[in-house]
Amino acid sequence: MMVTRRGNDQFHGSGYGYYFATNHGGANSWENNHTPFNKGLVPKDPSSPTGVKQCSAGTTYSTGDNNCQLPYTPLIPNHRSRFGFSLGGPATRLKVLGGKTYFFVNYEGFRYPNANTFERNYPTAALRAGVIQVPNTVGGTTYQVAYNLNPTPVTVQIGNPTSTTSPLQTCTIPGYGSVYGPNCGNLATSVAVDPRGLGMSPTISTLWNKYLPLPNDVLTGDQYNTQGYLSTLRLPLTSNNYVGRIDHDFGPKNRFFTSFRAFKLLNYPSGVQVDVGGLLSNSPVGTYTNSAVRPQLGELWVMGLTSNLNSRVTNDLRVSYLWNWWQWSTSTATSQLPGVGGLLEIAPAGTAGTAENAGALIPFNVNTQAVRSPSAQSVASHSQARSRQPNRVCLRTSPPPYTGWLV
Repeated sequence: MMVTRRGNDQFHGSGYGYYFATNHGGANSWENNHTPFNKGLVPKDPSSPTGVKQCSAGTTYSTGDNNCQLPYTPLIPNHRSRFGFSLGGPATRLKVLGGKTYFFVNYEGFRYPNANTFERNYPTAALRAGVIQVPNTVGGTTYQVAYNLNPTPVTVQIGNPTSTTSPLQTCTIPGYGSVYGPNCGNLATSVAVDPRGLGMSPTISTLWNKYLPLPNDVLTGDQYNTQGYLSTLRLPLTSNNYVGRIDHDFGPKNRFFTSFRAFKLLNYPSGVQVDVGGLLSNSPVGTYTNSAVRPQLGELWVMGLTSNLNSRVTNDLRVSYLWNWWQWSTSTATSQLPGVGGLLEIAPAGTAGTAENAGALIPFNVNTQAVRSPSAQSVASHSQARSRQPNRVCLRTSPPPYTGWLV
């Protein structure tokens, strides 16, 4: 049973507020301390050991340089606050319809900006340039062999800084050639990597280079073709609670009241649909933005009349109305690029041919109810369309390990 407080002959009220900040006195994690962080849109810098512009000494998350890379992921400033007030008393000093009228109102708000680190795997610079790296064992040693799928030479950074057999290095690979090992050794030409001469899909190349940030975590993904991009994601939680009540005494034997309660909650669940390319949120490329929202609204209205019929009988009449509303929404975008005619989904390695994946190599994941029904697959030259709704097609392409190149 829930009973709402009522007003009386005296004015009474209260107010309160609580503020808690997690970034004051909090310790960072080991992973964050050893993972670079992109502060803004970071430009390339060939003179930098990581290939991108580094922040100057003394730069923090909130001060110093912008559009640069920090050598660590800072503890993101975060807080939550709770506040409210109540007020009650006589609505009027005059007697109306034989008695007095009172009121009571209460409000409580909760704000939780909730910023956390978030990571997904995206194509490396080599894969975007049309160079795939495939493991191969030679003489008992496993190397990552880099194959150039372009008809012309490509100069690109391959390997991984944590590997001794396939270290991070910049190599010039001839058209349809390959290379593996330290110092860009074991160079080969005329490798039959693209017998049909199709080359890399310009559509996929545009999508990756225009709307996906370069990875900054070399320890995730397959570490050669895909690596992690670690940044922050805001998942704000907002709630508002409203309570109002009016009481009127018609006399010593009849008392009337009406009350109204409302609860409004706005929640952004983690990882349901995240945009990193600014296509859904108009944010800069490289800024994770949650495009899925879960609003909820509950309302309860009650009226009651309590009457003392005699010294032994009391009649209590109640009328109420309850309403609950919620929404499950994601983006209804139909294409990431003009002229494609459908949502392109590039599934990561290991994804089943009939499955969708939240970690697809695209700006925002499309494995949501809004776009799940219409779908199609495209692997190499084989494609099979399964569309239940016209003009809304999801194209899926599998990256390494390949059954063919992206077409």
